[in-house]
Amino acid sequence: MGALFTVDNLVSLIDAEMNESFDLGLAQFFSELNINLPKQIEKLEYEMMRYVYEKTQSRSKIQIITGLSRHKIHKFIQNYRINQALERQNPKQKVFTLFITELKELAEKLPNKEIPILGKKDSFNAIFDASAFQNGMITAKTMMESLEKSGCIVIKEKSIRFLSALAKKGVNNPPDLIRQFSDVIYRMSCTQLHNKELENNDKTLYQMTVRSTSIPPEKHLEVTQKIREELRECSKKIIEILEEHEAPTAEERQKIDALNLELGVTQFLFNNERGDT
Repeated sequence: MGALFTVDNLVSLIDAEMNESFDLGLAQFFSELNINLPKQIEKLEYEMMRYVYEKTQSRSKIQIITGLSRHKIHKFIQNYRINQALERQNPKQKVFTLFITELKELAEKLPNKEIPILGKKDSFNAIFDASAFQNGMITAKTMMESLEKSGCIVIKEKSIRFLSALAKKGVNNPPDLIRQFSDVIYRMSCTQLHNKELENNDKTLYQMTVRSTSIPPEKHLEVTQKIREELRECSKKIIEILEEHEAPTAEERQKIDALNLELGVTQFLFNNERGDT
């Protein structure tokens, strides 16, 4: 695993190498969304222990690397085993992946990728009824609205138009903001750790930040709109590349999905001028 870091060493590293923008960014986000800090720290400790345990299968390594008490580690092991058992019984993500894959395959056979909502065969409801979502906890209508909100489909009067399994819209409610923030932090971490461990630059993941501090505030909106359009065009090409190289059948994709490996791009414009000012 390379060099071992205790919590104290990590704090020292942060103090020495990171500027206040790291702390400010987290403090601002947590405060604005009323996130309970003690609970968040508990979750961070759990995820640190989970990461080390899954990589080493060693209780002693957890204590060495995280610096947490034996009592917390013992409690973590108990909860971890319970959570693993529950995940095996209820693999929601795999079910969703298979569901969205079947929608995509049907859409590609139909004109304009439009799928009828009703019907015993080749319809949204038919695919939903055959899926493991049919458990009384979620309805076809709820699933349809959720997919539209995420940017995967557009709902019409008697049909839905499939856009992409990868499309995402902007979010503005606290639960979605927290989820998106978490995903960005996780993927950023994956990229930097991936690049850190490689000596061959050809295999490193691309990352770049381009910014300016010299644009007058009254031009921010104009510049934002121009960059947004460029990013949209770029996103379309990226989605095409990803979908072009996916495994051709639902069965193959399900096996690959079980590996829990992601490959993709996260894009976002940033501006530290608040949107409500």
